[in-house]
Amino acid sequence: MIKDCLATEIKRGLLTVMPMIIGIVPLGLILGAQASHQGMATVTTVMMTALNFAGGSEFAVIALWEAIPPILVIALTTFLINSRHIIMGATLAPYLKDQSPLRIAFIYFLMCDENWALNLLEIQRKTKENYSQVFSFAFYLTVGLSLYISWSLSAFIGSTLASLIGDLKSYGFELACPATFISLTFGMWPKKQGLKKALPILGAATAAAIVSFSLNQAYAVGLGALTGLIIAFFTAPK
Repeated sequence: MIKDCLATEIKRGLLTVMPMIIGIVPLGLILGAQASHQGMATVTTVMMTALNFAGGSEFAVIALWEAIPPILVIALTTFLINSRHIIMGATLAPYLKDQSPLRIAFIYFLMCDENWALNLLEIQRKTKENYSQVFSFAFYLTVGLSLYISWSLSAFIGSTLASLIGDLKSYGFELACPATFISLTFGMWPKKQGLKKALPILGAATAAAIVSFSLNQAYAVGLGALTGLIIAFFTAPK
């Protein structure tokens, strides 16, 4: 029975994550190719994707990469962009009380935007259907490892074949990223709960767009997430 449930969760995870993989592979190829064009060695690119596992900050690192990289600037930029993971981790924390410390550490290591969103949707579904256990480590692990391997492998291929691949942006492949996040946003959009429930999402999107166009894209994610959090705090039921 346990083996059957485990196999079911793994199968569900693979079927759920497949559309996301189709979206992130072109981005990984672009990341690897751009890193190579900026003079970053393939081994450095692979280590960056394997240890950081956050595409937005990795693209920012490539933009800042030089013969002598400004390490402090890169570290601060990476922290700012990845600061949204603090909020994401806090959202996920209540469902991890039964997990061991080692599992929790691994869960947070594999937490990226897509993995977090897909698992939160799964938690919401199971909560509505009155499951006794709404968080599935097998489902999370399947989704997370699938994204992790696909991202690192595609970045490696992009870096290795950079001279053959050329500029993939000319084919519009970079649109896979916003398309992925738009689909995830619609999946998490509050249904039949009024506009008030959607205000944090709308506020975060508006703030991110304004910052991206008027200041710097590197700050859009962090400030957008902060705006959404502030709105959620003031609009939450007292």
